[in-house]
Amino acid sequence: MTGPGSGSRRWKLWGSLGCIAGLIAALWFGPRMVDWSPFKPEIAAFMSNELGVGVDLRGPLQIELLPQPRITAADIRITGTTANGHIRWLRGSLDPRGLLTGRLLPRDVQLVEAKLTLPFARSEAPRYRGQTAVEIQDGHLTLTGGPDWLPDVIERINGRLSLGGGAGRLFAFDGEARLTEEPVGLAVEGDGKGRLVLTLAHGPSASDLVLEGGPTEDGGWNGTVTLVLEEAGFLSTLHAEAITRLIGDGPAAIDAKVTVSPSGIVTIAADRVGTTRLAGRATATIVPGRRTAFDISVALNRAAFADRPPSPIWIAQDLADALSAFRGVDITARIGIDRIDLPGGAIRQAQISAAAGGGLAVIENASAILPGDTDVSLFGSLRPEAEEWILDGEIALVGPDARTGLTILFPGAEALLASLPADRLRSVDISARIYADHQGLEVTELYGRVDETSWAGALSAQAGQGIDLLLQGDRLNLDRYMAGGTDATDVGLAVLQTLPGLTSGVEHRLSLTLDQATVSGIRADGASVELTYDPGGRIGGDFRTASLAGADIGGGFNIDLSDPDLPAELSFRLETPAPDRFLGALGVPARQAARAAALGTTTATLDISGTPRSGYGYAVEALGSDGDIRLSGLVRPGPNPTFEVTKGTVNLGDISLFHIAARCDGGDAGVWLCRDLSAEMAGLRFAGILRLDGSGAERQADLSVQALEMDVGLFAARGGLPVLPEGEVRMTGSLSGRAPTYLSALIGGQGDLQMSGDVALTLRRGGGGKFGNFDTLRARLRETFGTPSPLTGRLRIAPEQISADLRLDGHGASLTGDIDLRRSTDSLRAALSILPEGGTESVLSMRADGPAGAPDVKLKGPWITGR
Repeated sequence: MTGPGSGSRRWKLWGSLGCIAGLIAALWFGPRMVDWSPFKPEIAAFMSNELGVGVDLRGPLQIELLPQPRITAADIRITGTTANGHIRWLRGSLDPRGLLTGRLLPRDVQLVEAKLTLPFARSEAPRYRGQTAVEIQDGHLTLTGGPDWLPDVIERINGRLSLGGGAGRLFAFDGEARLTEEPVGLAVEGDGKGRLVLTLAHGPSASDLVLEGGPTEDGGWNGTVTLVLEEAGFLSTLHAEAITRLIGDGPAAIDAKVTVSPSGIVTIAADRVGTTRLAGRATATIVPGRRTAFDISVALNRAAFADRPPSPIWIAQDLADALSAFRGVDITARIGIDRIDLPGGAIRQAQISAAAGGGLAVIENASAILPGDTDVSLFGSLRPEAEEWILDGEIALVGPDARTGLTILFPGAEALLASLPADRLRSVDISARIYADHQGLEVTELYGRVDETSWAGALSAQAGQGIDLLLQGDRLNLDRYMAGGTDATDVGLAVLQTLPGLTSGVEHRLSLTLDQATVSGIRADGASVELTYDPGGRIGGDFRTASLAGADIGGGFNIDLSDPDLPAELSFRLETPAPDRFLGALGVPARQAARAAALGTTTATLDISGTPRSGYGYAVEALGSDGDIRLSGLVRPGPNPTFEVTKGTVNLGDISLFHIAARCDGGDAGVWLCRDLSAEMAGLRFAGILRLDGSGAERQADLSVQALEMDVGLFAARGGLPVLPEGEVRMTGSLSGRAPTYLSALIGGQGDLQMSGDVALTLRRGGGGKFGNFDTLRARLRETFGTPSPLTGRLRIAPEQISADLRLDGHGASLTGDIDLRRSTDSLRAALSILPEGGTESVLSMRADGPAGAPDVKLKGPWITGR
């Protein structure tokens, strides 16, 4: 049962509830039904005041009060000195208490496709009152005024930005973004006092960069930087490919202290720099001003490039790019490296000091010590021009042992160096002026000394045009480069192995001139060589000497390097009015060389063609006014070379050799063995084995005479003795000689030959002299030695003379004798004696002394007197 006032109270309650419901409905539906466009300026002014930037609301605007205050806006333009840009869509909740005080304080904001532009460095700290969480979706940030080598655009920003908060925090961001299309994790936190902590993580390389620091009391800034890279390729995302090439692609770590003075001078001191290639420390100072000054000092313990050395072209290009990027900065640099490991060895104490500004770098000094204590230094200037760079300077190479260092400067020269004696290409003192750009290299004013030879020359290497090298030397002893068993063929093949490394499709040229050249102890004056390497892979050239012992020598050659078989052709021509003088220069003794005088004015040619696999056929012709020499055969180079003479003839005055044949096999250390050596001449046939050894300082020739069959009468008649032998003598034995050349060693050889055969004796007409019984002497000789009888003896050959001991057993008597022929004077000394069987006194003795062919002969004995 209700009282009288219960209805009134009920209506009051329902009325209150209705008012509350109406108010809620008004607050819920009212803002949604209101057109907020007229209020955009006032709301934009509120937002500008809170954010400190100009805000222009261009698109639709919606404000809701229930269930909680919320603002939704589209097409928002941001303008101001600290930021400008555009936000496609914004939605966020508002602080109710802020609304009661007339302020728009967002709490949770969502930004979609916000594209903002901010300065890299702010002149004033940002201001913000409140606490807000901002969810950023697909943001885009552009930074202005930063270094050119840093990225100026951050794309696809997604993450949570917290503004305000406890412990004095001003802002914090945690999210992800893309730098130059590379995904990175990004975390930034700052407070109202200016302290900043920046963490940048690169997922693919598992790398982290942490920057932490804050302002000092005097208005400066102190902080630390730690960079840890699991893969240094991350630096390529910062347009720093040059740095990547320098420090390597593996892990890297840098710890540095950063100090900014009140005047804005920045000092970065990295006490630890460690990468897969570099280890050491560095200091950099940046001085702001009308022209920024940058000073860097680097001290490295090591630089490891043994696996992948930097290309000089890339180094020059990277430096030129850096000069262009920092054209408005004055730079001074000092770099020292204790050790640089390269494929050919290690460089020590490398240093460079340089200054740059306005796009021009001056290299005050760049030096290093190569293996072998060889110093290399460079100074000059480097400047970029458009997309090009130009290096203009001077270079020097000085040292007592440059051989090992040359493999660093000229990779691929190992085969050539290995083919040379160990004492060659050691001492060097070279200087030159260089002009280089990305199109090529020019070397002028090239002067220097290599070993004992002084050189001058120039070099041009242009892209698409090949290499032109001009060299002129004073005296070059090629024997010094062939000593110790080094073979000229080995050196030539080593040079050819380096040629395919030259730029293909272009022509290369070499011009070499020598005032004097020495080969095999022979001096040649005015030697010159012209070489050409054509685009098709063929190398050819011409060579000539103005005078070699009075001879004019010239020729040419051609080798096709593009063919795996290396087909080659060689032509050689010699003209001399005095072949004996030319042979004398080759080391042939004067007596034997004089025989070549019978040729008179001589023209000699040599033609060779073939391949290493099938061999090179050759033909030699020496045509003189009174003689000729012709040889032909086959040469096979390689690890087991062979040399064959298949046909040969020699006609020198009264000496004619024919059916000359030989087969020689080469072995290790310059040893040749000729097993099938044979020749014939009138009255003589020869067969034997010849061994040639060039491993020592002099040439060694060992001849084993297997069969020497001689018509003794034909040769004895030339001696001028009154008693003439008739028959055939066979000789076996060995000869050995040592001399600077093989020819001299053969001609000057010495040894013993054993003689055997059947010989008869007769008296030369007039052989009895003015006195004596000629008919009786002839009858006695015919009776005793008229039919062939056994002959034995020994022939001794020495450089100065040839001597023989012989014995001829006849019917009832025997002949013994000693014969000496002095080779230098062509003089003869002989003593012959005939003893009857059982007798003790000679029945006939003969002594001859004088020039061979006309000696003074004395005969005595019973056979002369007729008793």
